[in-house]
Amino acid sequence: GRGIQLVPVISGRAILPQGMPSIPAAAFADCASLTSVVCPRSIQAVGDRAFFQCRSLTSVTFSHEGEGDRAFQCGWPIPVSFSHECELGRAFQCVARRFRPRREGFGVLNDAAFYACSSLQFVALPATLCTIGPGAFEGCTSLTHIALPAGVRHIGSDAFLSCRSLKRIVFSPALISIGQNAFRGCSSLDRVTVPLTAVFLHAFPVTTVVVRLPPESMRALQLWYDAIDAALAHKRCRHLL
Repeated sequence: GRGIQLVPVISGRAILPQGMPSIPAAAFADCASLTSVVCPRSIQAVGDRAFFQCRSLTSVTFSHEGEGDRAFQCGWPIPVSFSHECELGRAFQCVARRFRPRREGFGVLNDAAFYACSSLQFVALPATLCTIGPGAFEGCTSLTHIALPAGVRHIGSDAFLSCRSLKRIVFSPALISIGQNAFRGCSSLDRVTVPLTAVFLHAFPVTTVVVRLPPESMRALQLWYDAIDAALAHKRCRHLL
């Protein structure tokens, strides 16, 4: 590929070193052999086009420390997980969906970070994320659902453009803005709930029903979704206990 060869890709896997503050722009762009990436908790941002057109990429793990109650969502496989890692008999990936946001930690997915990563199916973002840049997940045609952390305030234009398999997205009550065409071409997205405080124009397909709720109602809805995800996680992981 045309990436800057940040670290060697061995048998499709890249392991980034502890202490690295960010993934540079175009770090793995067009890396056809890349199937999985393991990132240390020191990573705070993913640069522009970092994984641009990594069409074989199926697993990206960002490890972050969190505090408070945690509802873990586990799955086999987890194509994209920004996660805590734990062991239960044997090693498996767990996604921390609920913990108090911290000032430090992962904050930004920059422009076209995962553009055309057509094998990605599931995304669980870190609680510290605040901004999803333009075109961040554009063309991720296998992506089916995503829950945005409570701290996400801005979604850039074309962020999820042409994610035609996307059926469900849970927005943050703190959401301030959604860029133009952010969800254009998401033909499977029948209904979304957006806080009344968020500003957007031509962000969704004309066939998508947009429900507006006050932020306090959105918070209750988010807790409800967290409870559902936790129940599903227990069901998925029950056979490992």
